[in-house]
Amino acid sequence: MIRCRLPARLPARLALLLLCASLVACAPTLPVVVKPVDCNLPADQLAYRCDPPRVLPDSLTYADLIDIGIDDRKALRACGGHDQLLVRMILACQAAIKAYNDQLVEINQKLSAKP
Repeated sequence: MIRCRLPARLPARLALLLLCASLVACAPTLPVVVKPVDCNLPADQLAYRCDPPRVLPDSLTYADLIDIGIDDRKALRACGGHDQLLVRMILACQAAIKAYNDQLVEINQKLSAKP
């Protein structure tokens, strides 16, 4: 019969290794949290200011009045288009934040349901 001699410290190391392995096996798994939502609105879009209405001078002809009216109307249309762009960007950002928060709620519910 062949006998092997185990070093005296080997059973203690083996017990420690088995203890660590059992702790890892019983540890709960945590889901990976997705990257936070980043809603970057372009700075140039936020800094944009609409053109103010033009001042009507005293020595105005009817043709000048019509030209100023046309220019002011163009400026109002451009301003309205810019406002609509900002609204769409903000609504998209809010939808992304809501979807992210819903994911976090779902992850928290799964974690709280585990024994």
